[in-house]
Amino acid sequence: IGAFEARVGAGDHVERTVQVAADQTELSVALDPGAAIAGPLTDAAGKPVKDHSHSAVVEIAGKKHWGTQDNGNYAIRGLPKGAGRIWAHRNSDQKAGPAKAVEVPASGTITVPLIAP
Repeated sequence: IGAFEARVGAGDHVERTVQVAADQTELSVALDPGAAIAGPLTDAAGKPVKDHSHSAVVEIAGKKHWGTQDNGNYAIRGLPKGAGRIWAHRNSDQKAGPAKAVEVPASGTITVPLIAP
């Protein structure tokens, strides 16, 4: 088959890409614990958005990460450290709410309230 790249991720850990040699029979990958962004997702009147009609999107280093819940909150886990931006996204028509700048720490959770478009 030849050499290839494998993308590995797990739960709340930061995804990483590793090189795999053609003759390699075992692979062990250490994943760094990731950070999380969570918070309320509300409409313009401040009412919680309690269905899966919207998602939260954070973009860090050109890569987008998504998260949604059906209880008026969102959570995005397994994020790498870095500067990015976050916004709410309506799934039906791809409309985006106002973006906010964020600085994601190496670990832990930061809270960012979002307003749905």
